[in-house]
Amino acid sequence: MKSGSEKTASILYASFSGNTRRVARVAQGTLSGLGWSAELVNLRDFERGVHAIDADLIVLGVPVQYWDIPTSARIMIRRLPVFQETPAFVFTTFGRCVCNSVPWALAMELADKNCSVLGGAQIAAPHSARVDGGPRLGDMEEAFGKGQPDSETLLDFRKALMTVATKVEEGQNRPIEIERLKALHTRGVTADLMNRISSHRMRQGFMPWVEHLDVNCEGCNGCLKACDSGAISNDSTGTIVIDRNLCNRCYKCTEVCSNSAMTTDWQRVVFWVRTVHLMARDTTSRFVV
Repeated sequence: MKSGSEKTASILYASFSGNTRRVARVAQGTLSGLGWSAELVNLRDFERGVHAIDADLIVLGVPVQYWDIPTSARIMIRRLPVFQETPAFVFTTFGRCVCNSVPWALAMELADKNCSVLGGAQIAAPHSARVDGGPRLGDMEEAFGKGQPDSETLLDFRKALMTVATKVEEGQNRPIEIERLKALHTRGVTADLMNRISSHRMRQGFMPWVEHLDVNCEGCNGCLKACDSGAISNDSTGTIVIDRNLCNRCYKCTEVCSNSAMTTDWQRVVFWVRTVHLMARDTTSRFVV
């Protein structure tokens, strides 16, 4: 940790639809308002020697994907350096869809990086599945996160962060019992059972592949730049190619393509999202500090 009166925070995040990035910015604003120096870094852009590894607090946020840490985000987290018993706070955003224990999984990843986890949050946000390729399901229905996170949720998030910041300032860096973060997950017996018996890759298998439509493509390579798994590339003619062995079906490429050159079978996506949602219970935002 750095010495001196000003405390520093590294706010690390992965974001596919923008939900997690928005909450990360709230975290940055909250800590800056307390007089901290708060650096906001996309996990994919983290570089040793460029970004701080000796911060006083690590804040780590990811979306929930297939009720787990996104594959690409987990890889990026495991590439982070080992920290110096640094206090940490974790959070996830989720489309109010399915039982998961991702805050706990994030905390375990940071504990392996020698961080002392002081708290965590799971925050409801609009689900990114698109209805007929148009508006997001989460922008249309409250059951899938419409209007979330609302002002009350964001206030609770800020309070949780301020509590953690105060503990760091006072040197009270004793970690919480990480198992407490499992209490954040949405309830549902069937969904919880599926979480235990199915792998991340098996869950992905229910979702359709991304397809590239040459006729709509303007060659901007925005999809290539956005893909965190390296699944998108150009062939010898400059045409976009998708490696299905690498594709995580996160659909981030469809978010950045303004011409619908990257698309998928959205009816199938929405069908499975609605089906899984039938198993979800108590899909509210929750906090543990």
